[in-house]
Amino acid sequence: RYRDGQPQYLTGGIHHYLCQTRSKRDSRRELLCVAVTMADVYPGEGWNFVYGQACFVEHVGVYSFARLDPLFYRATAEEIQRTPLTEEHSIIILRRCIKIILHEIGHIFGLYHCIYYLCLMNGFNNETEMDWKPLHLCPVCLHKLYSTLQFDVRHLYATFANLCDTYGLEKECKWYRKRLQYLQ
Repeated sequence: RYRDGQPQYLTGGIHHYLCQTRSKRDSRRELLCVAVTMADVYPGEGWNFVYGQACFVEHVGVYSFARLDPLFYRATAEEIQRTPLTEEHSIIILRRCIKIILHEIGHIFGLYHCIYYLCLMNGFNNETEMDWKPLHLCPVCLHKLYSTLQFDVRHLYATFANLCDTYGLEKECKWYRKRLQYLQ
């Protein structure tokens, strides 16, 4: 469909396609499959858009970069492409991308929207809500995910701290390093 002159794609169709390609993937090495697109997506009639949507049963998900650029609502696609990307914009977009994909992967692994703490798994409806949401799971959601996957929390936090440091996510790097100190 077209919305405000821009094409939008139904997430269910993308989920269906990912499920059809399952036979071509190595299920012993793949826990999930996530499609990433620059196109705007929506989950059904009555919805304006979604940033992403996961299908827990099929272990597939889709998420869209389309609305993550701070210029999205103020400029045409052509203007966005012509506008030089500042470091500040790059960090905002990267942080939003990571939050969305990790949020959707959380859904794929059975996590619902968190209602207990400020958490990566909180639901959000706009970029302002997304921006104040942290890039980490609360203790409740971390425990749920750990119960399912049995991973090494220290290793996960060290990996995330290093990645955040590499990509200039200073606030998040500090958070992970501080938690690592508590876990020592």
